[in-house]
Amino acid sequence: MIMRNKYQKKSKHTWSWASFSGLWAVWLGLLLVSPGCDWGGSDSSEKPPQPNRPLRIAVVEDEVLAERIQREWMAQNAEPISLQNVSRNSLDGAQRMSADVILFSTVDLGQLIAGQQLRPLPFAANDDNSAAEPNSAVDLDDVLPLNRRLEMRWGEQTYAVTLGSPVLVLMYRKDWFEKLGLEPPTTWTQYQDVVQKLANRPEFAPQQADEAWFAVAEPWKAGWASRMFLQRAAAYVSSPNQYSNVFDVTTMKALIDTEPFVQALTEMQAAANLLPADAKRLDPHEAAEIFWSGNTPLALTWPSAARTADSLLAEMNVGFAACPGSDQFYLFSSGQWQDRAHVVSVPLLGTSGRMAGMSAGARDLPSVMNFLAWLTSAQQDLRIAQQSPATTMYRFSHLVRPQAWVETAAKPAAEQYAQVLRNNHAATAHQVLLRIPGANQYLAVLDQHVDAVLSGAQEPAAALAEVAAEWDRITDQLGRANQKDAFAKSLGLNL
Repeated sequence: MIMRNKYQKKSKHTWSWASFSGLWAVWLGLLLVSPGCDWGGSDSSEKPPQPNRPLRIAVVEDEVLAERIQREWMAQNAEPISLQNVSRNSLDGAQRMSADVILFSTVDLGQLIAGQQLRPLPFAANDDNSAAEPNSAVDLDDVLPLNRRLEMRWGEQTYAVTLGSPVLVLMYRKDWFEKLGLEPPTTWTQYQDVVQKLANRPEFAPQQADEAWFAVAEPWKAGWASRMFLQRAAAYVSSPNQYSNVFDVTTMKALIDTEPFVQALTEMQAAANLLPADAKRLDPHEAAEIFWSGNTPLALTWPSAARTADSLLAEMNVGFAACPGSDQFYLFSSGQWQDRAHVVSVPLLGTSGRMAGMSAGARDLPSVMNFLAWLTSAQQDLRIAQQSPATTMYRFSHLVRPQAWVETAAKPAAEQYAQVLRNNHAATAHQVLLRIPGANQYLAVLDQHVDAVLSGAQEPAAALAEVAAEWDRITDQLGRANQKDAFAKSLGLNL
């Protein structure tokens, strides 16, 4: 049964449901008669879907998002849906999820595809950067370029729609920076100098009893140390024509122990030495809380309307800037550093974010597509995606009114945050967090050794040598040829 609602409108790249049922019939008919097309469905003895059977939504380890979707859907639609929270362990494909739609973290895309849990969506995300009809149900032209062209895709196919994917940015106290004669750092070398100058609490900073002073709040908590490290390294290994980064794209050999990564971890260790022990146990949301508490003038995180900032600090003069970058990058083919014409900040995509895709076991395909249209419509953004701390603005139309996406105390600087996002999506160089099969295994190993370096238990070069050896072992265990193909497709390549 096709569930129609008021959000369905025509657009150049939007589903037109009034005329789409015929296209669905043709599309499904071709799938049924085409040889070699295995959608992973059950055998022909299965009974056809019942018209009143609820749409099944599986949400991977995000109870807050599941509850929000349930509430909004039931308030606006007569048709029921069934939501269930599922463990990340269910993504490996050992058993197909009993779901029509799967909502998941950006990093999980490759694992879901390898486990044959997802099927491609019946449209292509094009490369047109124009914004068309921002109130359309599913307006692909309105989705920001890197979300649309990279994160939603696997190789040449689109597998998911995005609900927003934050990248780490600098959040800083403009008033304190001015008093100290500081500028937001544009390179990691400048960043270290700023952290050094902020190591001692300024005289004008409020004294918080029994609370430590943080020169900077970085997300180094378990699960985030690896992400922060890869963000630091991104500018050192990125250039428009270099696809190899953490792995060699032609051999799948781990490159995580090479010179640019050792440099990034050495610099990260130097910053950690200036911070209290508590600084090593923060995630991005806790880093923001430290910032809003007045115990640091600088944080690497992102703003979120889902976060309630302390009203006592609502008059803070806040600024946003891109993550520091570099005026050099490492060329793996020559083993040499190359100069850039100017400093480049390289966004690391996929560190957070939520996506939704069509389950391989979906029973009523038009209803699935209708649900995805509803979920990502402009009308739902402020009720669902905006309420999750794991998301951020992902449409051009969001950038026009960014105040809705940040906490109250950050609203005066919301336009500046929106400009940082515009610049990130216009960047010629970018990196994407690992999202291949076994991504969480690779990241857990890296996390463990980065944490050991930050705590002083290991030196950077030795730690990364162990990471590289373990990564190569994981790759061989999962199948080097398969992982090589997955890595290329995760980068949008078809090698």
